[in-house]
Amino acid sequence: MTALDMRASYTEINAAIGALRGWGLGASPDGTGSAAWAANQLAWIANWRRAGLRSFYHHAMLPSMRSAHFWSFLKAVATIDVFGINKSTVATSAYPKAIGGGAGAGYTLVTLNDAVVYPSSVGATVTVGAASLTIAGYGSATSFTVSGDQTAAFAAASAVEIDSNGMFRLPTDFGEEMSDFAYAPGSGYGQIQVTDEGRIRRMWSPQAPKSGPPALCALQALAIDGTSQGWRMITDLVPDKPYPLSYAYRILPGDLDATSNAYPYGAATHAQTIIEACLAEAERDMGSDRT
Repeated sequence: MTALDMRASYTEINAAIGALRGWGLGASPDGTGSAAWAANQLAWIANWRRAGLRSFYHHAMLPSMRSAHFWSFLKAVATIDVFGINKSTVATSAYPKAIGGGAGAGYTLVTLNDAVVYPSSVGATVTVGAASLTIAGYGSATSFTVSGDQTAAFAAASAVEIDSNGMFRLPTDFGEEMSDFAYAPGSGYGQIQVTDEGRIRRMWSPQAPKSGPPALCALQALAIDGTSQGWRMITDLVPDKPYPLSYAYRILPGDLDATSNAYPYGAATHAQTIIEACLAEAERDMGSDRT
């Protein structure tokens, strides 16, 4: 047995809540099967699990504390690629396909011949022929998605331009920056200093931003897209070529699930604390009729 085996899991947390409420352990991680939890029980288990995770990750500051405690395991060091205009052509071996079914396909997957797509490309303008669209999702270094059925626009071998406009999407779990953005060692450049958005906007006005290696950037909150609110980085200069930048940021963890995100942050060290936090939320309603 290793430390990995001692982590709290989605299944264990749910089972602990179910047992506390007298609903049993559930038949499987999602509560389905012969001893399945009822739909309303699953909903309340999810509510208490999320509430417990929130109270653990972002607990309230006690009167005796000078500042709120920050968990070191919620600090990530990452790389973001900034770029100006990347060019490629639509791959003939993987013709763009609409995904979603029916005439109103949800989005179109486009595959290119060159590795010119980055996670930070989401939100960038993609031009193909007379069409100007917005990248909706990152697929891989050679693929992206756009909303709707756009297969007619992306004919095989068509020339494609991806224009960042000096704006770069940050990770979906980005909470706040914890450092400036640093160029790669040996690049000849130092750091891109984080400043306020108004300063960058004033530098852009009344003309389009100039091209070159950025020296300043700002972080801009995006509108809620129906599921979450993201962030993007905007730079004083549109990069004259791709630059990988390293930086540190505070993670905003999401909810757990049975497959892709089954374990909370905190590892084995905080496993029991996390379980107890979730149980505490369920205990608040022990006298209620939420059965």
